[in-house]
Amino acid sequence: MNLSEVADSVTYIALKLPDSITVSQGIAICLTDHYILVKDRPMKQVLLLSRDGQFIRRISGNGIGLGEYASFCDATMDEANDRVFILDSRKRLILVYSLHNEFTGIINVENEPIHLAAMGHERLLAIRPYVGKDQSQTPHLYEFSYDGKILQKTSLHEDADHQDFTSFAQLYRYKDSLCLYQTEADTIFRIGQDGVVTPRYILTDKEMFPTVFRHSVEMIQQNFRSYFVIHNVFETPRYFFFNGSYKAARRGMIYDKVTGQLNNVVYNTDRGMMDDALQNDIDGGMPFWPTGQANEKYLYAILDPGKFRDIALSDYNKSLPFKDTVQHAKLLDILSHTTGYGNPIIQLIRTK
Repeated sequence: MNLSEVADSVTYIALKLPDSITVSQGIAICLTDHYILVKDRPMKQVLLLSRDGQFIRRISGNGIGLGEYASFCDATMDEANDRVFILDSRKRLILVYSLHNEFTGIINVENEPIHLAAMGHERLLAIRPYVGKDQSQTPHLYEFSYDGKILQKTSLHEDADHQDFTSFAQLYRYKDSLCLYQTEADTIFRIGQDGVVTPRYILTDKEMFPTVFRHSVEMIQQNFRSYFVIHNVFETPRYFFFNGSYKAARRGMIYDKVTGQLNNVVYNTDRGMMDDALQNDIDGGMPFWPTGQANEKYLYAILDPGKFRDIALSDYNKSLPFKDTVQHAKLLDILSHTTGYGNPIIQLIRTK
């Protein structure tokens, strides 16, 4: 499949930061109408940028003082209500800031959650994924009002009471809901505006890693080379994008919700640098595979500038046909200012 089959535009956002600030390649972002919130867990920092990547300010900082976080886990933003929320799992609290970096208060949380999301209607969702048999009865989801009141606690009903490790959870926004996927379950849950959690999809296939093996590190290590293992799920109105591995080899797959067809994703190049992405026939630039989801329509990837430059300027890519000459010119302009070192570049696509 080519990128134009699932998307109608692609843009690149180079992060324009002061020389005193460097971000890692492991960032995630929150995207709103006017801002990008950069969540850099490896570097323990939260940065506010404009939509074109211009640095505005740092929000809070790592430390032990009032309004500082000792253990940065996640952050989210509510542009309409002028709020930035930073989750400090070690202190068991959420720091509340304005977009101008004004510290306005804290929200105490339970059970060391590690994921945070704004739900709309001045509500927050904090998540502690499955954490093993010792805490199997502890709620996994906590819904808060902006004034810190706990509105709802929810336990996910999965057979994980004997799990011997903390699982990975992923949130993505689809239409009017948040959706939750955990690697130790077959279920994608919908979290409605009323906070009610319901199963949205159950993922099944004879090649998928059996659920009975997923709750034990030993069983995973013994069996992951025999099955397809899903690591991330992203959803658009027509498609599911699955990041995973098949028999221990990286694999990207797209499921068409209309036709029911499941496609492998292969970028046809002999350079051996990126073999699981959609060939970019929109602007002839970097092939695409999502690492994050901004909302129902926008997916993004975080690009290493050196890899971006090498692939986009390779003889193979130069020979590819493309549809958008204006965006291709913008791509070349970005590459003319990219040395291959420095801060990552955001690749943003709008899906059909």
